[in-house]
Amino acid sequence: MFTSGSGEIRTDDVLLSLEEKHLNLLIKYFTEQICEFLVAGNTLELRNFGVFELHLRKAKKKARNPKTGKAVNVPQHSVVYFRAGKHLKEAVRNVDSSA
Repeated sequence: MFTSGSGEIRTDDVLLSLEEKHLNLLIKYFTEQICEFLVAGNTLELRNFGVFELHLRKAKKKARNPKTGKAVNVPQHSVVYFRAGKHLKEAVRNVDSSA
């Protein structure tokens, strides 16, 4: 599936023409659903793309604010972790990084 500047979504041989506002609503709804799913403690696997999951970061007692140099405590918190799938890895493997 991909989006183009014309506001089209292609899935295999199916072409759905959507107005930009409908495409934006679809993407907004999709990302909101992903967020809710992850916040509920679930792992999301998108076949041939990758896996989204939450990882727990331990608290840090000694961290520094790089701007002020002041020591700060960083509490334990969750972060989103993404593991790319096989097809995504293969698709980007030979991309020219100088572009």
